[in-house]
Amino acid sequence: EFTGYLASQGVSVLQIKIAPGEPSPLGRIVSALQPLIRPAALAELPPATLGVLAPLFSSIGQMRENLLAPPRLDPAGERQRLYAALTDLTAACLPGEALLWIDDAHRMGRVACEMLTGMTGRLKLLLSYRSEEVPPDHPLRQVFRAAQREGAPAVLRLHALRPADVEALIRQLSHSDLAEIAAEINQQAEGNPLHVVSLLQHLFDEGQLYVDAGGGWGMTGEAAVPLPATIREAIQSRLQRLTPAQRRVLDMAAVLGGAFDFAVLQAASPQPEASLLTVLDELMDAALITEPRRLGQPEFAIAHDRYTEISYETLPGVRRRQLHAQAGRALEQVHAGDLQPHYPALATHFGKAEIPEKERRYAALAGEQAAARFANAEAIRYLERALELTAPEDVERRARLLLRCEQVYDLLGEREAQRDALGELTTLETRLSPQDRAEVLHRKARLAWLSDDTPQAQIHIEESIRLAQTCGAVEVEAAGYLLRGKMTLDQDSARQLLGKALLLAQQAGLRGMEGDIVRSLGNACFWQNDYEASQAYFEEALTIHREVGDLRGELSACNNLGLLRQTRGDFPQARDFFEQGLAICEKTGDRLAEGVLLTNLGEMTAALGEYRQAQTYLERACRIREEVGNEEGVAMVLQRLGDVLTRQGAYSPAMHHYARALEINTRIKQHRQRGETLAAMGMLRYELGDYAGAQEVYRQSLAVLPPEAEPHWALAMAGLSLLHHALGDDAAAIAAGEQALSLPVCESLPALRASVLTHLGHALSGAGHPAEAAGKYRQALEIRRRLQQPHLETEPLAGLAALARDGGHLDDAMALVKPVLAHLEAGPLQGPAHPTRVYLTCYRVLRAAGDPRAGEVLAAAHALLQERAAAIQDASLRRSYLENVAANREVVRLFEGE
Repeated sequence: EFTGYLASQGVSVLQIKIAPGEPSPLGRIVSALQPLIRPAALAELPPATLGVLAPLFSSIGQMRENLLAPPRLDPAGERQRLYAALTDLTAACLPGEALLWIDDAHRMGRVACEMLTGMTGRLKLLLSYRSEEVPPDHPLRQVFRAAQREGAPAVLRLHALRPADVEALIRQLSHSDLAEIAAEINQQAEGNPLHVVSLLQHLFDEGQLYVDAGGGWGMTGEAAVPLPATIREAIQSRLQRLTPAQRRVLDMAAVLGGAFDFAVLQAASPQPEASLLTVLDELMDAALITEPRRLGQPEFAIAHDRYTEISYETLPGVRRRQLHAQAGRALEQVHAGDLQPHYPALATHFGKAEIPEKERRYAALAGEQAAARFANAEAIRYLERALELTAPEDVERRARLLLRCEQVYDLLGEREAQRDALGELTTLETRLSPQDRAEVLHRKARLAWLSDDTPQAQIHIEESIRLAQTCGAVEVEAAGYLLRGKMTLDQDSARQLLGKALLLAQQAGLRGMEGDIVRSLGNACFWQNDYEASQAYFEEALTIHREVGDLRGELSACNNLGLLRQTRGDFPQARDFFEQGLAICEKTGDRLAEGVLLTNLGEMTAALGEYRQAQTYLERACRIREEVGNEEGVAMVLQRLGDVLTRQGAYSPAMHHYARALEINTRIKQHRQRGETLAAMGMLRYELGDYAGAQEVYRQSLAVLPPEAEPHWALAMAGLSLLHHALGDDAAAIAAGEQALSLPVCESLPALRASVLTHLGHALSGAGHPAEAAGKYRQALEIRRRLQQPHLETEPLAGLAALARDGGHLDDAMALVKPVLAHLEAGPLQGPAHPTRVYLTCYRVLRAAGDPRAGEVLAAAHALLQERAAAIQDASLRRSYLENVAANREVVRLFEGE
C-alpha cells in the first residue's frame, strides 16, 4: 500500500530486501538496477562515471562501447568515486522524485550504512528494521544517529496493535463481529501483527473458522482449540500441515534465502515444470509464497522471513547439506554465463554443503568482489575463509589473498591484523616475485609511518624503492617517493622527493597518483610559507582530481585552497572552497572531512566577526571529530572555540576549552599545537589582567613552537608586545612587535600583519612616538578594510583618534570615532583584545567635544565590563580583570565618578 501510494504521487521506488548473512545492499542495488538501465539514462552520465560503473553492470559495456577504465586512486578515493557514481546512476534510472527502500536493514553492516548516508544527497532513503535487533551499538544507530541530530532522517516507530486495532482488523477481514476470537487473539499475540495473522491462519487450519459463500467468515461451532503461545509455535504448526511435496519446495526456497527465480528452484529440485508450478500455486494459496511481479526483483519469495528462518532451522543437518549442494550446482547451471553476481551465494552454499574446494574458489572471488566495492567487513569474512581453505604450500594464492586482506585491514584501521598479514607475507618473501616484494615493503613502510615509527618506515621504503627500480615496478617506485615526501619534515627535501614521484607518475600515465603528488607539493610549499607556489599546485591538483573523478582528492584540494585563501585574507573565496568541500562530504558521507571543513569554516567566520556562527560551526566540528576518534582535530577545534569565546568575552568557558586542548596535545605529543594553545592561553591571561601568568605561558609557548611554525611564533611575539605595553615597558613591547613584523610570514598573512601593526601602534604611542604610531595604525586600518573586518577596524581607528585628541586635533578625532560609534550602536563590541580601550577613547573624544553621547558610551562600556566580569568564575581573575587592566579600571572610576 505504501509503495502504491508513492507511485500514485509520481515517486519512483526501488525496494531492496537484505537477506540473512548479507550485510551490504550493494549487490541487491546492482541487481535491481540492471533491468532499469536504458540508453536514455546512460546519456545523462559522463563517460568517466560510466567507466567506473561498467565493471559492475555488464549492460553498460554493451550499450556504450570503448569506455576507458578510470585511473587508479587510493582505496578510499576509489570507494567514494564508486558510491558517487552509483548514486548518479540510481538517480538517472529513477527519474523525478526517487526513493530507495531498504527492508530488513537491521542486517546491514557499518560500511553499508556509511555508503547509504552518501547516497542521500540525490535520493530519499527509507530503512525498515526490527528495533529489537538493533542495539545501541549497532552500525545502523551509530552511523545514522549523527545525521538525525542534524535534522535529516525522521524515525517512525511502529507500535504494537491495540485491542481496538485487532478487533478492527478482524472485522475488516471477516465482515463479522468476532469479538470473542478478537479478544483471545489479542491476548495471545500481544499486539504483534504477524502473530495476529499467524493465529488466524491457525484457526482456519484447525477448522474453527471458514470462509462462507459471501466471502465472510463463519465459525464452525467446534470445540475451541488452544492457540499457540508464540509466533514460532504458530508457524511450526502451519508448516507441519504441508504435504511432503509442498514442504520440500518450501525447504529449498528457504535454503535459497527466501527469494528465488523459478529456473533456479527447478534446477535445484529437479521435477517437471508443471508439477513444480502446481506446488508453488498451492503454497501461494496458503499465503506461504508470494509472487511480487516487480521488475528487478526475484520471481517468487517466501511470504515472511520468519517462515524462511523456521523452515531452514528445522531442517536436519544432513538434508541441509544436501540442499545447499543442490542450490550451489543450480546457480552454476542457470547462471553459467555470468556467475559474478552470485559469488557470495555460491561460497555460502558450498561452504554449508562442506565442499571445501568450491567454497575456497568462490569465497576468494566473493572477497575480491566485496573489496572492489568497499564492502570491507564482507570482504574480510570471505578472504579470511579462503585463506583458511588454502594450503600452506599454495604460496601464490596465499600471497594474493594476504595482499588483498592487508589492503582491507588498512581501510578498516585494524593495525594488528594488518601487521599479521604483512608478517606472513614476509615469511613468504623468498618465494614472491620482486614486484610483490617491493609492494610488501611499501606497505610495511606505510604501516610503520602510520604507527609513528618513522625510522623503521624509512628503512622499508628505501628498500622498496630500490627493489622496484631493479624490477621496473614504476608504480611502486612512484608511490615510494610520494610516501617518502610525506614522511620528510624538511620541506626542501620533501619537494625533491615529490618531484621524482611526479616525474615517474607522469611517465607511467598514473594520473590519479599525479593528483596526490601535486597536492602534496602544494602542502610542502604551504609549510614553507611559499603561498604563490602552493596555490598553483593546489589548483592543478583540483583539476586532476576532477578529471579522474577522485572525489576524496577533490575534497582535499578544495579544503587546501580554502585554507590558503583564508590565510591570505581572501575570505569570500575561502568560504566558497569550503562549501564546495562540504557538498562533496554530503555526497560521500566522509565524516572526518566534514569535521575538518567545519573547523576551517568556523575559523574563517570568526575572522569576519561572525562569532555566533563560528561557534556553531566549531561545536559541530568538535562533535564530529570526537565521534570519529580524531583527537588531534578535537584539540585543534577546542582551541579555536576558546579563541571565539575569548573574543566574545566568555573567559571562563574559553579557559576550560584551552585546558582540554592543552591536555590532549600534551598527551598525544602534538608539540606545534601545544605551543599554539599556550600562546592562546597567554592572550587570555593578558586580557584577564593576569600578567604574570601570561608571561609564563608565553615563555612556554615560544620554547615549544618549532622553527617552522612562523605564523604562530609571530602571534606569540605580538601577544608579548601587548603584554610588555600593559606592564609599562614600551621599549620591550616595540622590540617584540618589530621582531614579529620582520618575519617573512607577516608579508604573506595580512590579518596577522594587521594585528602586529596595531600592537606596535599601542607601544609606540605609549613610548611617545605619535607619528610612528599613527603610521602603524593607518597600515593596520587599511588591511582591516581590505579584509572586510569592520569589528577589528575599531581598534586602529580608536588609536588614531586618541593620537589626534592628544595632539589637539579634536575635529580629526571626532571624524575618526564616527565609524566606531556607528559600530557600537549595533551592539556590544566584540573582537578587540580590550574593547573597553575603544569605548574609553570614544568617551574622551566625545567629552572633549562636549557631545552628550559621551555618557551613553561610558555607560555602555561599564555595562559590558560588568557583564563580562560577572561571568568570570575565578574570583582572583575577576579581581585582576577589573583592577589590573588599566582601561577597565579607568572605566569603573569614571562611571562611579559621574
